[in-house]
Amino acid sequence: MGNDDIMAISLLLLSNRVKVTGFSTVFGVSSTRKGALNLYNLISYYKLTIPVIVGSAKSSNNNTRAFPTFDRKRAENLILLPYFQKTIKSIKRKNNYEKIIFEKLQNNTTIIALGPLTNIANLITKYGDCFTNKINEIFVMAGGIYSGNVPPEKIAEYNILLDPKAANIVFSSKIPIKMIGIDAARFAPATQEFKNKVVNIKQKSRQGKIIKSIILNNNADFDFFYDPLAVSIFLDQKIIKQSLKGFIHVSKKGKNTEQTIFNRSENGNVRVILRINSSRFYKLISDNI
Repeated sequence: MGNDDIMAISLLLLSNRVKVTGFSTVFGVSSTRKGALNLYNLISYYKLTIPVIVGSAKSSNNNTRAFPTFDRKRAENLILLPYFQKTIKSIKRKNNYEKIIFEKLQNNTTIIALGPLTNIANLITKYGDCFTNKINEIFVMAGGIYSGNVPPEKIAEYNILLDPKAANIVFSSKIPIKMIGIDAARFAPATQEFKNKVVNIKQKSRQGKIIKSIILNNNADFDFFYDPLAVSIFLDQKIIKQSLKGFIHVSKKGKNTEQTIFNRSENGNVRVILRINSSRFYKLISDNI
């Protein structure tokens, strides 16, 4: 539940072509409880009723890697939404989140994963084919074949870094996956030029107000529209200009540790998005403000 996650979720909730059946939070830029609390408040502000489940608070192998502290403070305090009024004060964690998700899951569900893949990996491990057979496809905002975003080397990407074991479990499943990583996101920078265009757009909805606020108040909180791009590709796959099909695994050792390694194959379950139609992406954002 970073600020670009909120923007992505707001885009998703504006679409009348999809039914959002639930959210789960996972440890990432914010804690799972605080992220869920912020999400409850957001959904309440939108006057919607959608289940929010507090997911795993730790990685599959108790990885201690984390986002920088200042990133967590910005995310949890919703600094890009200065006017936002929080109404819900507390939230309870339930220990059996996998069971809750599995029982709510409908056939032909598409998952949009905007954080570490821990919850999904745990569901695969616990329920096997009973879970995977219900999943139509997963859109994953994570990884990068040619580059990452974790300093200083920028080989790994944060959502992979936080739980590489979970990523390997998900990527090695039989579920069809579209991976929207750093390779694609570099064509969707959060530029001052786009800010200048957004200033004069009059928002048409509460979701549009949130999206506009995040764009205009973003001051190096995020440099690229990572999560909004993943949701935008889910909503409009004509945004894709170049992709390759193959298999992905996360490197466990050497100089490329925690990098997503790609092996091209038409039999692979992962389609990696490499280039996008930037103009079409920015238009989708603008049209939804």
